[in-house]
Amino acid sequence: AASPVVTDVQVLSDRSPQPAGYSRIPEFPEPRAGVSRKKRVYVRLQPLSAADTAVFDIKLSSKSKAIPHYMKIGELGGFAVWCKKGPVSKSSPPPVPKPRSISLGLKQLSLQPDADSEQKPPERPVARCGSKRSSFTLHNSGDDASSIYNLSAMDGVPFTLHPRFGNSLSIGSNAVLAELNVKSLADIEKEYNYAFVVERTAAARLPPSIC
Repeated sequence: AASPVVTDVQVLSDRSPQPAGYSRIPEFPEPRAGVSRKKRVYVRLQPLSAADTAVFDIKLSSKSKAIPHYMKIGELGGFAVWCKKGPVSKSSPPPVPKPRSISLGLKQLSLQPDADSEQKPPERPVARCGSKRSSFTLHNSGDDASSIYNLSAMDGVPFTLHPRFGNSLSIGSNAVLAELNVKSLADIEKEYNYAFVVERTAAARLPPSIC
């Protein structure tokens, strides 16, 4: 336990009652004859944890001299008694380490897979298409071994659009429509017109004569 500290000092006459909570200290180590006993010194002791201020120093001076930063508490034997007080610095208790579970440490060192990780299949990443996101529902074949034949060659392959079309989608739908060339029925018939002349000529030929 911490030692008590002196929180206050008082110099009183011998006719004054002893203050509550104070203890009297002897004025001299040994009794001396012919010395006036008209003044008595009392101190108050408190535990360090309960004290806010404490007496750090006591000095004696002549009655006409003042000591800076000290408080005069009385006169004793032709001298002035001064004391200096200040706040008590209380050190915080050391942090208590958090107890670690032994079972958790052994579980991390174990080579056996976790039961939760065996039951939960690994999550597959979601494919992204340009600035838009599209999710594909993949068949989970972790429980049924025969379902592996239902998977196609494209399962698990990431799908993305060409940057040219991705930029067009990010700009807006109007930019995509502006690049489309809409043709009429007459333009299509004119561009893809084919008279089948070669086919008709070949069909009209007579078969060769047999010699």
